[in-house]
Amino acid sequence: MVADHTPEPAYRALLDTATDPLWVASGDGEFVVVNEAVSELTGYESAELRGNSLTVVFGEGNEQWRHHHQFLRDRGPPETAGWVDKITTKRGVTIPVEVHCRALAVEAGTLVLGRMQDRRGARQQQQKLSILNRVLRHNIRNEMNIILGKASLLQEIDDEGYRTAAEKIEHRSNRIIDISDKVRRAQEHLTVPDDEECALDLVDETEQAVRALSIARPASTIRTSLPSSALALAPPSVDIALRELIENAIVHAEATDPVVEVDMETGDQRVSVHVRDHCPPIPEGVTETIRHGSEHPLRHNDGIGLWIAKWIANSVGGELSFCRRSDDSGNDVVLSFDALDRV
Repeated sequence: MVADHTPEPAYRALLDTATDPLWVASGDGEFVVVNEAVSELTGYESAELRGNSLTVVFGEGNEQWRHHHQFLRDRGPPETAGWVDKITTKRGVTIPVEVHCRALAVEAGTLVLGRMQDRRGARQQQQKLSILNRVLRHNIRNEMNIILGKASLLQEIDDEGYRTAAEKIEHRSNRIIDISDKVRRAQEHLTVPDDEECALDLVDETEQAVRALSIARPASTIRTSLPSSALALAPPSVDIALRELIENAIVHAEATDPVVEVDMETGDQRVSVHVRDHCPPIPEGVTETIRHGSEHPLRHNDGIGLWIAKWIANSVGGELSFCRRSDDSGNDVVLSFDALDRV
């Protein structure tokens, strides 16, 4: 019963005074309390939502919110989760939203506090951030090129200590430039595309990514097992996501001639691309942070390629997931998208 899960008065006060759409849900995923901003965004009155499942606004076939909700319910405070999703209003309008949730402890068990942000109003802010990012990347590259030039001069000095220090400076500088380049690629490909741009053959996109990496990493072997075609709801930048995953599998391999397997699983509802490697386990801190959208800072270059793949997939409701291969010989990283029927 809803009455058994009534949140503490402090949470009710927060809901009543907040301008963002906020709600509290039971462990079963039913609305317990919603504020006025939720009603304004969705078109549903509070009474129409209370006691009903979150699927009323997130949709029956949407497993993404359910996955995060169950994680928070099972793990409890202080766990949080964040992801990009879409809701459907009472009038049938689809709205892209950014969702952030937090587990709450009450006497009856664990509740989930949720907040939505309408992403349609974020475009102007994104433009400003785009300019700032571009200026920052330009300055980083210029300054690092100067440092690399100085390191090159140090390497010409007939002193082993200087040469060793110069090699370390060069290595670190190139890593910083690589991070900057990854940020540039992320920014170029993370906009939410129009629906008409997203009916893509994932087989073509996968083959394109494999060809690019085979040329860029000639010492590696990329084996594929793909159907003749697989139409899916995927963004135009999906090949960038696939390249990041394949490249990660290559650069983190312990062998000098790494082997990566790329195959595809197709069904009536989903199309999934598997990138399987022979690498050590991806650090749990990286996978948990990316899986649940936590806002913990990344260390060095850890997981940037995985973040890019996740953001690209999430832009159209796709998913990025991780597991170990069945024989524990490597990782299985999966990109999944909604399947589409050919007209």
